[in-house]
Amino acid sequence: LLACQKGPNISEKALSTLLVPLGFSYVGDGQLIVAGKCPDFWNGDHKVIELFGDYWHRGEDPQGRIDLFGAKGYDCLVIWEHELNNPENVSERVREFSGVIQ
Repeated sequence: LLACQKGPNISEKALSTLLVPLGFSYVGDGQLIVAGKCPDFWNGDHKVIELFGDYWHRGEDPQGRIDLFGAKGYDCLVIWEHELNNPENVSERVREFSGVIQ
C-alpha cells in the first residue's frame, strides 16, 4: 500500500522551505516510487529524504527505510518531525548529506 498524498502536509511544507534551496523537491505525491515506497523529497539524482512524523512513525527504526532505498541505489536521510524545531541543525544535516558546502 502506497502512502502517497496529493500535496505536502504542514511539516513537509516547513521542511520544504529548508530543502528547496539545497536542490531537493517534494515528490511525496507519487512522482517518484522506489521499491514500492514514495519518498518525500528527492534531489533529482540518487538522494532522497524522508520526513518521519513523530506520531505515525513512533517506534519505527529509520534504518529499515534507509536500507530499502539503499538496495535500489538511493542514499536516504531520515528527518524526524520534532527535529524541525531546530531548522539550523536540519539544514546542516541536509548540507552534509547532499554534499552542499556553504
